[in-house]
Amino acid sequence: MTLRAIADELNARGIQTRRGANWHVSNVRNLLERLES
Repeated sequence: MTLRAIADELNARGIQTRRGANWHVSNVRNLLERLES
């Protein structure tokens, strides 16, 4: 699954970022990087 697909799915489900914004590729990338460390 691509980062774009993940962002699109989160947005489609109405899940917002912690700041209440829509998901973008950069948000997903940053989240995954934090989870890996």
